[in-house]
Amino acid sequence: MNKQDKREGIIKLVNAKMLKQSAAADALGITVRQIKRLCRAGRQQSDPGMPSARRGQPASNRIPDFVKQKIIHLAQSTYVGFGPTFMAEKLSERDDINVSNESVRKILIAQDIWKSKTDRKIGLSANSVDRKSLVAQEL
Repeated sequence: MNKQDKREGIIKLVNAKMLKQSAAADALGITVRQIKRLCRAGRQQSDPGMPSARRGQPASNRIPDFVKQKIIHLAQSTYVGFGPTFMAEKLSERDDINVSNESVRKILIAQDIWKSKTDRKIGLSANSVDRKSLVAQEL
C-alpha cells in the first residue's frame, strides 16, 4: 500500500466518522488542520487527498516544442552570437515569437548554444595564481 492509498483510506474513515481527526493526524504524521482540509477536499471531489487535479499533466503555460525548435534553428542561423536578452528582443520584433529572455536562455543552455555565466568564467581567483607572473608569461 503506497502513501497515497493509505491517505485515501484514512480520509474515508474520518469522513465516515469511524476515526477521529486527531488519530488520523497521528497515523499520517500531519496536523489536525491538514486532516480537516483533506476531509473537506474528499467530500468535494471523488479522489480525496489528491494534491492537485492536474498532477502528472504538462503545464499549460509551457512553450510548445515547435516554438523551441524554431528558436534553436534561428539561434544557429540568423542570430549567431546573440545573447539571450537581445535574441528574445529580436525574436519578438522580427519573428513574432514572444518569449522571455530567461526562457530563451534556458533553451539555448539546454542545447549547448549558450553557456551560463559560471561556465564562462575563466576560473582564476585572486589567490590561485600570481597575476604578475601570469602577465609576464603572456609577454
